[in-house]
Amino acid sequence: MTNLTATQLPGVLQASEDAPGESLVGGAIAIRLRSEQTGGRIAMLEQQIPAGFPGPPLHVHPEFDETFYILEGSLTLRVDDQVAVADPGTVAFVPRGTPHTFANPNEHPTRILVMLNPAGFERYFQELIAAVRASGQLPSPDELAELGIAHGSVPA
Repeated sequence: MTNLTATQLPGVLQASEDAPGESLVGGAIAIRLRSEQTGGRIAMLEQQIPAGFPGPPLHVHPEFDETFYILEGSLTLRVDDQVAVADPGTVAFVPRGTPHTFANPNEHPTRILVMLNPAGFERYFQELIAAVRASGQLPSPDELAELGIAHGSVPA
């Protein structure tokens, strides 16, 4: 991919119907911005986290920062040694290399935006969606760990 300067990069104006959510085991993921659209600078996901979701194991991203913005509902977030219930409007910035996880112990789904800087980890979600479509279920914990490692998510 050619490295584009800011003046060469076209803007993105996207309606929600142009990035429909992909159902994923009780939740949904819509990739709103992809690496290819932003010159690799940033990716953005809109996720619906299902009620009762226990969350991923504690993990780090050595090569990118992750920012969560809670739109609806709430999540329990752990960022390093901080643990908090994140309600709508909460922002959580997770610098690369910082151990973190999240869960939705509530009875209702939670909707969030996730920004990835630089972009690239959105490909993990593309492969996860494809794996769930192929088998009808989430991959095993070992397969999820392998997929995460392949895209820059390392168990802490």
